[in-house]
Amino acid sequence: MTLALAVTGRRRRVRRPLVIGGFILGLFALLSFFPGLFAPYDPLTFDYNALLHPPSLAHPFGTDNFGRDMLSRVIWATRIDMQIALFSTLFPLIFGTFVGALVGYVGGWTEALSEIKRRIEQASAAEFNSVLLNRYRSGQDSIGMHADDEPELGVNPVVASVSLGSVRTFVLKHRASGEKRSMALAHGSLLVMGGTCQRTWQHSARSTRRTIW
Repeated sequence: MTLALAVTGRRRRVRRPLVIGGFILGLFALLSFFPGLFAPYDPLTFDYNALLHPPSLAHPFGTDNFGRDMLSRVIWATRIDMQIALFSTLFPLIFGTFVGALVGYVGGWTEALSEIKRRIEQASAAEFNSVLLNRYRSGQDSIGMHADDEPELGVNPVVASVSLGSVRTFVLKHRASGEKRSMALAHGSLLVMGGTCQRTWQHSARSTRRTIW
């Protein structure tokens, strides 16, 4: 089991998937609010002269067994889809935010975590405001090469890792040269990674066939 504390910064950058997702969501919202501006036909009008027509310029999505334009029906259906999506998203969001804020305000850091945090800050001469717990159920559980270099952590984040339980092999790999360094992290050991470590090195916890606890 590994307990990792980190300092989160305020430097953020817009990610491309976020922009693409926002565009798609905006398009669906536009279609749901103003379907009549985009639908070429009335989705409820029967046309018995155009039953089950394949896709064409007149009907890009074809027609159904009542001659109704499928593209128009899809566009108008976005209104119902958005209503379902909003209800299923906003209700848990509002309820979860309220409960989470209440628990966070009343609870905060547990007594055990606060004591571990206090000792780590004394040993590392750094302050931490977030915690991540990695639980390895057996020696087969591991984590591959990675770096804690997310934008929200800042330019040179300080990450302090406390090992609890059996000895696990911790590996550092230099990004440029490929140099590797291994160390055994025993129960209660503290590893502090600061400076440019997350930008120049990656790290992992190897799997093992040994029985661990």
